Amino acid sequence: IIITDAIHPSLLREWNYTSFVDKCGESSATDGVQNHLLMIIDTLSDSHRKMMNGRMVQMFGTTVEEFREILVKAEGMTVRDLAKHMDSYRHVKNTWEHLSDYALPLTLHDWHTHQCPDLEKSLREHPLPFLIQYGLDWNRYFTTKRHDQSLIAQHLARTGMAFHAARETRAYPMHRHEQINENFMMVLSGAKRFVIFNKTEGHKLSPSPLRVQTEFDSDKYDKGDRLFGADALIPDYERFPMLKDANGFEGTVEEGEVVFIPCDSIHAIQNTEDVFAVAWHMGTRECVGAKLARHAEKEQQQQGQPRTSLSADEQRPHLKTEL
Repeated sequence: IIITDAIHPSLLREWNYTSFVDKCGESSATDGVQNHLLMIIDTLSDSHRKMMNGRMVQMFGTTVEEFREILVKAEGMTVRDLAKHMDSYRHVKNTWEHLSDYALPLTLHDWHTHQCPDLEKSLREHPLPFLIQYGLDWNRYFTTKRHDQSLIAQHLARTGMAFHAARETRAYPMHRHEQINENFMMVLSGAKRFVIFNKTEGHKLSPSPLRVQTEFDSDKYDKGDRLFGADALIPDYERFPMLKDANGFEGTVEEGEVVFIPCDSIHAIQNTEDVFAVAWHMGTRECVGAKLARHAEKEQQQQGQPRTSLSADEQRPHLKTEL
């Protein structure tokens, strides 16, 4: 679902790829420089690690050990430093044929917006109206912990999450979050191309045994994000013949638009332009989609329409209509 005309014009005038660096450039980028490839590299056999090393040298002119050093230095990066780092890789023409192709450049991913007071103030003052309509207390969203005390709730309940990335970059291969985590992402500048599949299509997408842990995984959600080998953004039907039978959605979310990413979905994202976006993660005990579907069902009953007995997934068309 792509929602148009939902972002306040003031936000679009004030915030873009460049202005984010100008206004928030001295803030620490550390918690947004998420690159979990190193965790995977450390689990590989010597022969596979050697193969990955060769690919990284070919693609980026960087060995695995040099990549480690880049990640160590990234722990002290500011937002401005990270933007310069991304600029230094603009000459790379990536094909994302191998896992190592996702190593560089580092991008800002799931960065807590409270670290930049100007940005946080703007977001508080200009809420997304359809979330208010469905009962989200916007001010409490920033200040109150959820009842669920897992890490995902503690981190996500009180802040938006910013994404700042150069054009033609990706942060991850196709993946699925194992936590109860879905979000509304608003693109303040640039554009992102999405592919999204229901989890029931996973067997057609070459599921990998590899998983990556995120900062939101806790004892309750300890499985990590499941990776998939197929690339639905650049389909290769010879390597992944079942991909052609997979039913999903694709689209480009452009400046001023909001995309709804359902929980349990398998998705991949490519930044087709220099992007600045903010996501509102709904880290609760139940998927937001199911809650909004019930809200739509309640409205139908009040209007004298017959009660539906469809499952939450089957009610998603009702959600689309309501939004």
